[in-house]
Amino acid sequence: MATHTHFVREGSISLNDLLSDNVISESDAYNIEHALALGPNRRSKPLHYVGLLETKKRQLFFLPKYCTENDEHHAKTVINVLRRVAKSQAIAQAIPDAHLFHSPSREGLLSKVELASFILEDFYSFGPLTLKSTQHVFSTDREPDWPKTFDRVEPIWTGKSWIHDHWVSRRKTSIDQHLIADIHLFVVAECHARYADLLGYPSITSAAPRTLSNTNRIDAILRATMRRQYAARNISVLKALRTWISGNNSPVKPVSYFGTCYFEYVWEDICSFLMHDKKNDEYWSTIMPFPQWRRLEQAAHFKAEGRFRLDCLTELPSQNGVLLTDAKYYRPQFRNETALGVPGMDSISKQVHYEEITLRSEKFLERYSQDGVVLNAFIFPERCDTRFIWTSGWVTVDNMTKKPVVSISLNPLQALDRYLKRKPLTEVELQIICDSTQLCRQ
Repeated sequence: MATHTHFVREGSISLNDLLSDNVISESDAYNIEHALALGPNRRSKPLHYVGLLETKKRQLFFLPKYCTENDEHHAKTVINVLRRVAKSQAIAQAIPDAHLFHSPSREGLLSKVELASFILEDFYSFGPLTLKSTQHVFSTDREPDWPKTFDRVEPIWTGKSWIHDHWVSRRKTSIDQHLIADIHLFVVAECHARYADLLGYPSITSAAPRTLSNTNRIDAILRATMRRQYAARNISVLKALRTWISGNNSPVKPVSYFGTCYFEYVWEDICSFLMHDKKNDEYWSTIMPFPQWRRLEQAAHFKAEGRFRLDCLTELPSQNGVLLTDAKYYRPQFRNETALGVPGMDSISKQVHYEEITLRSEKFLERYSQDGVVLNAFIFPERCDTRFIWTSGWVTVDNMTKKPVVSISLNPLQALDRYLKRKPLTEVELQIICDSTQLCRQ
C-alpha cells in the first residue's frame, strides 16, 4: 500500500500542533525534541526544519520557508540537494546537525529516502537489472573468436594448408537472472510504494513479486553476484539492493530523519556556486587579515586565530573589481514603514567592513589598482514566475555606509535546480546583475 506524505512549510507548524492533530505521538515528540536539539519549552515554537521526518505511522515533509504547501514537487529537489551537499565533506562538517542527512557509511547510501531515490532514479533511467556473463567455449558452429582460437587451438595440416576443425567462441549466459530480476523489481516496488508520492515518480508497469523468501540466502546470492561484476551500474545497484533488504530486517526507528534545521547553510552554498565564488582561490584566500596582538614587554606580534571570513567573492566579468555577497535565508517583508525579517546591524556592519578591507587590501590593489570597484550585496530567496535573479532594493545606515548595500533577489526554485544541474550564472547573467548592483549604489 502506498505511503501518503503530509507536506508542511518550515516554520508554519509546531510540535504541539502535530500532537493536537494526532500526527505524532507523545513519544514521537520526545524523540523529535532530542534529535533536533530543540531545547526546553520549545514545543509551542514553530519548527524550523527542512526535509523528511518519518514516524511509524506518518511521513512528514517540511518544505523550505519560501514554498507553499502546493509545492510538493519541490521535495524531490530538496532531497537531491541535501544528497549533493552531503558529498561535500567541508560543507557537511560546517552544518551543526549534518548527521541527520549525512554520516559515514560503507555503502555511501545513508537513509531510506536517499536509497529509494537512487534505486528509483536508476530504474527509470535504465530499467530492470539484467546481468550476463561471457564465457569462452570450444565450438564448431558458433562465431569464432580468432585471437583466442590462435592462442588455444592447434591447427591441422591438410597437406595444403592449416585449418581448424574447432575453435573458441563466446557464449553469454545468465547469472541467477530470474532471481536477481525478482529481487530488483521487489525492492523497486517497495521504494515506489513508500516514496513515489514524495519523490514524484510515475507508476510502475513491471510486475513485482509480492514477497521474498529467505532473506539470508538472498543476501548471500547478492554478495556472490557482486564479486563477478565489473560494470559500475551493476555493482552500485546490487549494493543498494543489499542495503535496502538488510535495512528491512533491522529494528525500526521510532522517528527517522533526512533533513536539517540549518537550511541557511545549504542556501549559502547554493548562492556561492551560482555566483562563481572565488574566496577560497589561492589568490583571494588571504585577503581578510588576522588580528595582530602586541604585548608592551615583549618585542613580538601575536596573531589571533579568528578573522573575518568572506561569504562570497565574485570577480566582475568586466574585470574591474569584485562583488561581495552575503546569502541570507530570510524572507524580508515591508509594511507600515517597517522592515521585517531583514538582516540586522551586525550583518550590515560586517558587509561594510568587508568592503573597506577589500578596497585597502594589497591583493585587490595589485590586481585592480586604485580604480577598482567593490560592489556589496545581500542575496535573498524570492519567488517570481518571470525572473531568475534581479536587484530589489538596498539598505543604508546614516554615518556608517558610504554606499548602499544592495538587495539581490534570487528565485529559489530555479536556483536549487541549477545547483543540481551544475549551471552557475552565465557571464551575461552575471554582467547584468553586476551592472544593476552598481547602478543601485550610485
